[in-house]
Amino acid sequence: MTTKQDIDGEEETDSKNEENDIDNHIQTESPNTDTVIPQTESSNMDTATTQTELSNTDATTARYTNFIMGLHVEPLRRAYLVSIEDSSLPEAHLVVHADPVNNLKKKTSNTNILIVVTFILIICSVSIPLALVLTKKNVGKHDPDVPDIQKYAELRKIIAPISGGDDIFDHQSPMASADRIAALDWMMNDTFTLSLMTLDTEWKIIQRYIIALIYFSTQGQHWYDQYSFLSGLDVCSWINAWREDEGFFKEEINAKGIICNERGRVTELRLYWNNLSGTFPYEISHLNETLSTINLNGGSISSSIPKTFGNLGKLKFLGLAENCLSGTVPKSLAKLNLTTLTLNGNINLSGSLNIFSKNPKYAMADCGSCPGSQELVECDYCECCESISYQCCNQTGIPKYKYLNLKLNPVSKEPLSFSRSCLSEESQDWQEKECPCTFIEEGGNSYYPKCTTDCKTNENTPP
Repeated sequence: MTTKQDIDGEEETDSKNEENDIDNHIQTESPNTDTVIPQTESSNMDTATTQTELSNTDATTARYTNFIMGLHVEPLRRAYLVSIEDSSLPEAHLVVHADPVNNLKKKTSNTNILIVVTFILIICSVSIPLALVLTKKNVGKHDPDVPDIQKYAELRKIIAPISGGDDIFDHQSPMASADRIAALDWMMNDTFTLSLMTLDTEWKIIQRYIIALIYFSTQGQHWYDQYSFLSGLDVCSWINAWREDEGFFKEEINAKGIICNERGRVTELRLYWNNLSGTFPYEISHLNETLSTINLNGGSISSSIPKTFGNLGKLKFLGLAENCLSGTVPKSLAKLNLTTLTLNGNINLSGSLNIFSKNPKYAMADCGSCPGSQELVECDYCECCESISYQCCNQTGIPKYKYLNLKLNPVSKEPLSFSRSCLSEESQDWQEKECPCTFIEEGGNSYYPKCTTDCKTNENTPP
């Protein structure tokens, strides 16, 4: 009877015989065959060395190495046996790697490379979508780190439509404007403006440009009070405020400069009697959403009234008296619903104020009702003033008051009404005869001096 042990013994004997046949075949292969590794003395030494090294490792490493050798060698043995049994297959040659430790190192290295590549792919899969999201989120915003030339182009692109086109900032263009170029250059060096660009608040950039342009267009460097213009503050802080200590408005808070609403939009321009000269910037009309007051009374502004002022639909107070305005009153003003309009004292201004669908409640002009005065502007409802003697009368010609500011110019120390650059010779003659000096009435308001011909009294001030 054949037992399981006999069968196992026969299988073990057959396996040993097969291994001996493979070893004998390897040893009898032709040494000229390139793919065959002969069992030379050197290879035997390498094998011995490898076995010695493995004996010095711990048992776990040895078992793992033997397992790896089995993975490499056993399939080749099986393939060779098949080739012997099947003569139709090409002759197989066994190639044995003599250094299994190096194979293990190579597999470890490949694993490390795979880990690094996987890590890189993970980083890319996260960073690329994130970058796309951030890029989309910041479309249209201004990068504070871009070169100055690019910032200049971005800023110019924002404000050019306000001033009528890009050519106005081109030094080589016949349309170039020195005042507007100066305002743009200032904004390029203004940290507050650049911070607005990063926030992408174009309306604030446009508003700041317009207010800065008023400064450059009206010779702001010669103003008596600078009101913090061109400072690094928001334009709503370009203001002086004080409490009146005498007169009709005693204890009231007064302010001059730029007045804004709670949303930071300009509502009032109060720059009266501050030595403004030069021209009106027509860009003021772009403040039409909120601007209700323009008080530029008393100065030497010499331009015409911009037609674009007719677009200021919220405007209620327009004060341009005692300047050097010229041209004709624009008919576009007829669209406005003004409560106060003062145009008196502009000897080169003409036109008609009988154009409003609803007349202002209070209006003043050189309309000729005072005895001996000349009608420069037609107006059937105005208080008419006479520019030589500053006398104002009602429509029947009865004198009411003199529109005359005798506060002293802080620079020349002469009355402000006499400081304007466009005074006529007749007005200068009247001043020398009728108002060579000023005084303050006893108990009167120091803000409102009176004229006098007595210049001998020490308290009286010569102009």
